[in-house]
Amino acid sequence: MLIGHKKILERLKIEASAKTLHHAQIFLGPKGVGKSKVALMLAMHMQCPDESQIVLRKQIAEGADFDTIICADDDEVLPIEKIRELIGRIGQSHTKPHLIFIIENIGRMRIESMNALLKTLEEPPMDTYFFMTAENESDIIPTIRSRSKIVNFQSVPEKEIYEACRDNAYHEELVKFAVGKPGKLMRLMNDQEYFELHRSMFSDLNRFLERPNLPAIFEMVRKYEIKSDSKKTKLAAKEFLDLLITRVRSIMLSGEISPALSHLDFTEVVDRIEIAKSDIMGNVNVKLVLENLLIPFVA
Repeated sequence: MLIGHKKILERLKIEASAKTLHHAQIFLGPKGVGKSKVALMLAMHMQCPDESQIVLRKQIAEGADFDTIICADDDEVLPIEKIRELIGRIGQSHTKPHLIFIIENIGRMRIESMNALLKTLEEPPMDTYFFMTAENESDIIPTIRSRSKIVNFQSVPEKEIYEACRDNAYHEELVKFAVGKPGKLMRLMNDQEYFELHRSMFSDLNRFLERPNLPAIFEMVRKYEIKSDSKKTKLAAKEFLDLLITRVRSIMLSGEISPALSHLDFTEVVDRIEIAKSDIMGNVNVKLVLENLLIPFVA
């Protein structure tokens, strides 16, 4: 099921059918917004346009098709050896109409890996396509960017998120927690622990925004800085900041700013949260980033 981005997918399908689809596509947008889903559905359309061939389309979706190679994002660095392995596949024959590579989050690639891929993008074999995803344009070296067509993905409107989960007993919370990201919505519906984490974070944030104070800051930082697993720490902190920026924006739109927050410049706060998200996914200390971000909330 595709949630949102239907116009983007239909346009890409039309280009593919007309044989005008650029061989290298970069789907650019936030994690969980649905970029990989569109890439996969486009690949299924190109390799197997007959929707009644359920088994074949399922093989493609599960990464079991020899001519549709999926390099899934496992949150690890994508080594040059893997890229060379993919490039090696290009010289081999394919039985389906195309040879399609779906590479998730090319920001995981080091510069040498991107350079290895570059040669293939410059001289693509006939009927070979690359559907790559990225979260930030700055993750992509200019030479790859210039040889690819960028498709921008935005957050999905709340109405479409609601339609996708309206039959769920917790649909109101799901819409709030998904922050316009279909991938995140699906995980929230299928992972109870993940859902409960967001419920806890949302509750903590609401209490803090009603009455900002230092003890609450230090308690939240301790709660979401999971020291035993640095990767888990970063992801939990990023989820926390996604909820924070959503709550701050909703306060801005409502115009109902409580006296406890009246000293803040909300436009500046939004900018600082975005910077904090980038810092956290880098190598900056998570505890320090969260404390520096939240302390100015206290008047």
